[in-house]
Amino acid sequence: MNWGAIASPQQSLETIEHTIGKILERLAQQPLSPTELQRAKQQLRANFVLRNRDIDAQASQLANDETLTGDYHFSDRHLAAIEQVTAADVQRVVQTYFGRDRWIVGEFIPSELVAGEPSALPSKQTTAHNLVDEPVHPQAIAAYLPQVSAPATTAIKPSAVETFRLHNGLRVLLLVDHSTPTVTLAGRIDAGTAYDLLTRPGVAHLTAANLLNGTASKTALTLAQTLENRGISLEFSAFRDGVDIEGYALAEELPTLLETLGEVLQEATFPESEFKLSQQRYLTALSLEADDPLRWGRRVLQETLYPAHHPLHPFATPESVQAIQRQDLVDFYRTAYTPEHTILTLVGDFDPGAVRSRLNDIFGAWQPQAPPLSLTFPAPLLPSRPLFKNAVIPGKSQAITYLGAPGIDRRDPRFYAAMLMNTSWGEIRWLAAWAQRFAIARD
Repeated sequence: MNWGAIASPQQSLETIEHTIGKILERLAQQPLSPTELQRAKQQLRANFVLRNRDIDAQASQLANDETLTGDYHFSDRHLAAIEQVTAADVQRVVQTYFGRDRWIVGEFIPSELVAGEPSALPSKQTTAHNLVDEPVHPQAIAAYLPQVSAPATTAIKPSAVETFRLHNGLRVLLLVDHSTPTVTLAGRIDAGTAYDLLTRPGVAHLTAANLLNGTASKTALTLAQTLENRGISLEFSAFRDGVDIEGYALAEELPTLLETLGEVLQEATFPESEFKLSQQRYLTALSLEADDPLRWGRRVLQETLYPAHHPLHPFATPESVQAIQRQDLVDFYRTAYTPEHTILTLVGDFDPGAVRSRLNDIFGAWQPQAPPLSLTFPAPLLPSRPLFKNAVIPGKSQAITYLGAPGIDRRDPRFYAAMLMNTSWGEIRWLAAWAQRFAIARD
């Protein structure tokens, strides 16, 4: 069993270790409640089913079970055994195996190199060789596989994607797939960090991060319990061009997933206490980014390519995040989170007629609360001469180099031709060879 935590520089690692110890002590002294036990079982079941939705994952699971246990049905027996676990079983295992005498604790504390101090890293560089050889013919691979007689199968006609809009402009895409008893939710809201140009850098990120921290009728804890008790995953992530919605659930839990989504998109309250915690977490994340040469170099490149008045230029800083107030999030939520700027996609095991009706019930009354924000993306000008920026991070001995220039719009007819040109000739030859071999095998 592994635990991990990332602390801000102001926090004590001893405090984190002590907190983990107190949790295990409580489990050893007090058995889980029926609700807690059922929640854990549902999460394990949902996690297993959801991570095995595609044939690649299913094949890996079968191979893993057969290799480690000699029984490719092991996972089925494993799930059945989980249902038989009692609170006393959990308490006994914690008491037996999770004592402090069995702990191995590792701590990583970043340090900075003193000026003039030689690097502690070896000077010899490691080189990775990625050799691309001629692809192997499928018949050569088949010689090592067991001979099986596959039963005749009926061709399965793929379901068509159904698209529609609610009266308020919310766009929906539905794709029925009964192959597994699961549902995947993916969405996009035009409320990304590009709008930081009109507010304050960091507002869009914190707004998305606080959506699940409270609504008009539920606290952050209640929302978390509602999702965790049913093994549902629901997350919001702010990117430059929008806020991504990701949700996963067993098919029978789809109503709860949709109801929770509708509630946080229309009735989020952004409690002050939760906002302050997320603000501190964001500051910690920014400090980690500033210490990462790869991420920091990418940031410097983007700030150099785009002028200050361009939506792709601004990045959150500790100063801008510390200046953000709760009301900034409320104002941005009211102007940017609107139905006409939202797309929802559902793929999985559901009745499309029932889902359409449910979506209309949940989102049909959703209306903008304020005039929408207007954002334009001016075309960046190419620099008259090559620009060079050297962003030094104290204590880092490696060098990360980025080369870049403003690209063309994705809707430009030349876009995909440019993508093809960016593909190395080696990759093109490799793909072409595989295509030829595959065509021969099919013939």
